[in-house]
Amino acid sequence: DEVTLALYDRVAMGDQLMMLRWTVQEEADPTKTAMTADEAVEEFQEALIKNRSGGGGNAGMSASELATLEEERKRIMEERSQWEKQKEQIITQRNEEEYQRAMQAVDNAILDLLPKIKEAKQIVDLMNRVTMSFDVVLEKGSNGPNSPRAPQDPQQALASQIPRVKICVENSSPKLSIVIDPQEFLPKLALLKDELMKLRSAIDAGRTYEIPERHDPLYLMFDNDFHLGTATHWPEYLLYNLETDEEERMQEIKNVAVPYNTVGLLEVKWTPLSSPNDDPSDPASFAGPILEVEKEEDLLGKPWTYNLTIVRATDLPVFCDSAYISYDFFGENFTTENVQQTTFSPVFEYHKVHHIPCVTQEFLAYLKGSIEMQIHVTQHIDPPLDKINTDNPIVAESIRTGEPKGYEMNDKVKRPKTEAEIRCEQLTKDLSDAREMNSSLTRHIQQLEEKLRQYEPNHVSVLTELHHVPRGSLSRPTSSAVGHAGSRLRDAQIIDHVVNG
Repeated sequence: DEVTLALYDRVAMGDQLMMLRWTVQEEADPTKTAMTADEAVEEFQEALIKNRSGGGGNAGMSASELATLEEERKRIMEERSQWEKQKEQIITQRNEEEYQRAMQAVDNAILDLLPKIKEAKQIVDLMNRVTMSFDVVLEKGSNGPNSPRAPQDPQQALASQIPRVKICVENSSPKLSIVIDPQEFLPKLALLKDELMKLRSAIDAGRTYEIPERHDPLYLMFDNDFHLGTATHWPEYLLYNLETDEEERMQEIKNVAVPYNTVGLLEVKWTPLSSPNDDPSDPASFAGPILEVEKEEDLLGKPWTYNLTIVRATDLPVFCDSAYISYDFFGENFTTENVQQTTFSPVFEYHKVHHIPCVTQEFLAYLKGSIEMQIHVTQHIDPPLDKINTDNPIVAESIRTGEPKGYEMNDKVKRPKTEAEIRCEQLTKDLSDAREMNSSLTRHIQQLEEKLRQYEPNHVSVLTELHHVPRGSLSRPTSSAVGHAGSRLRDAQIIDHVVNG
């Protein structure tokens, strides 16, 4: 017999279960969706059970046999349900274990980097770059729900939530800041160590040496393109062919690393078009009217066209030499021109027409998510006032003695405390706490002895005895000492009665 198959029909042959897929037909009718493999298997098993119990070769079965078969079916379904629950628990437990291992790796990376950033600080101090500081920070691990890099697999999605370890380098004067990967930081640290060794060798040998300008810690660390922050845009209103409201054009730019604070604003505008050839600045050039959309399903199977304008970024915390924006739209990456502007507010005036010939359910779901626009900048760096060479007296004396002399010349920067100074402060605090506790205990004893004198007027204060009993009297017990010990025992019993009742 011949059977006409429709799109997404299932066919079982032997131990094979197949589904009819046809790309052209699927695109023509995006309202239909395919079953998942699990759903198809479940449908097939239920059909087999119904066939056995409903007459497919079982018409002669008695009522009791049919009831037994139905009970067997229910038992199988219950076992399957329990198995599904156990499977979910196993996956959840495995994901949690993976997460804990990943977080442990993050902790280990931080512990490995802490001594390295301390070493970097010591080196730049000896080179008279005492205004620089280093710190380990965490960057958000998620790539965003709509990013093509956002994994669909649950385990990969969980891994994408793990924060990434970064190095934050700052300079207080002039104000500079950058966040870089450890893989970029470690080669720079190795280069600084080499330059320090060359300076030390030249000083010991009485030779002259100057490090190359691009090896100066200021240029080495800060003269790099880096991801400053991310502006998250919520495009759900684009489902209805609406233009960006005036008050919603300015999007907050969030810091790429902890504390994820606002570091500027990004002006973004979406304009609906009737076709990809329309001129966004001239509505008279539009090929036709903009489609009016009352509900999102009205877009299915129809074209969707918008012009995106990224105007400018404002109030950035760094003085830029160049800047550009990178973003993903429906699985494709786009980048603006790298504008060369020395400013805190670079202007992009970027225009891009995004066109979808046939809207699908997948695209509707995409617009309900978010679009992350990453701001990348390169900072403007003024030439340092001094050179790092053996003729620089501050550099030479710092390397010769091992003590950074730049702090003595710069009253705006405080020298970091040494481990000995930190330990001394901690011991001083502990001693102060111990003295305070001792005073509190002394006052408490005095209060208890006042109560004790109500029962024994001739009681001798324990505090007085501690200060006035001669050491020699403790060398061996005497009859008076024994009597005194008995008195102390009675005192202890009375104090216990007063305190504990």
